[in-house]
Amino acid sequence: MKKFIYAFTIGIFVIIAAVISLEISKKETSNDDKQIDMISFREITGDENSVRKKQAILQDQIIEITYEYETYTTSIAASSVTKETLYYNTNIDVYIDSESNKYLFLQESDLFCGFVKKDYYWKYLNGDLYLYVSKETAVEAAENQLPLYVLDFNCYDMISCQYCESTGVYEMQYSRLLNGIPTDDIIKIFIQADGQLGAFTAFKHGAYHDIHISEEAIAQARQAAASITDPLMYEYITSSEEGIILLQYHEVSENGYSRAVPSAFVLQPAQ
Repeated sequence: MKKFIYAFTIGIFVIIAAVISLEISKKETSNDDKQIDMISFREITGDENSVRKKQAILQDQIIEITYEYETYTTSIAASSVTKETLYYNTNIDVYIDSESNKYLFLQESDLFCGFVKKDYYWKYLNGDLYLYVSKETAVEAAENQLPLYVLDFNCYDMISCQYCESTGVYEMQYSRLLNGIPTDDIIKIFIQADGQLGAFTAFKHGAYHDIHISEEAIAQARQAAASITDPLMYEYITSSEEGIILLQYHEVSENGYSRAVPSAFVLQPAQ
């Protein structure tokens, strides 16, 4: 399970790096655009020529945020048809609050998918200001603070936790499991050296909320995969752009580079 961290590091750090490098009327939406189990933002822009703004209530306080710029995150998966590795870009709208904290949304929507505190990586790395918290304290901080944003956070399991000595930041991944298998519905969490939430991303939050996979389907997919995989690879559940639920395998090289095995195995056809 420890290797599982590499499969998602590429996509998540693209968006984190993009946010940091730049210092770093509710819109009418269809039912498919409505988000569940996440703090709810509503658009308050007056008209199409106005500055785009959103608003939410967090811990009894009103948060007002303003559109800043667009970026993207990249994920990788293998095609179940063409047997090649595919790269998917997800466009992200970045909003900021009065303290220059960043709030991430799927493009042109109210679907909240992340938060990045201003300067969280470097704030506590200046001489005597350097702080340190234990892994236990960092995990407790994550599990106490994330439910303020992700209302169903108790449905996710921690699959990795790493400490970065150069920044004093703990980096954790929580996944929503299906049949005991991690999915790419991942919440990536960064806890600062002071024990406070520095950032999190949840680009596929709720993707498998109502998905049910039979043990028979998993057994068949694993049998089909047996000829091209080995025990050192790790597996997780993902989905194609067409809505096909797939069992995906990744391999990791000695330098930590991760790539999808050029095949994915169907667990459930598109509904």
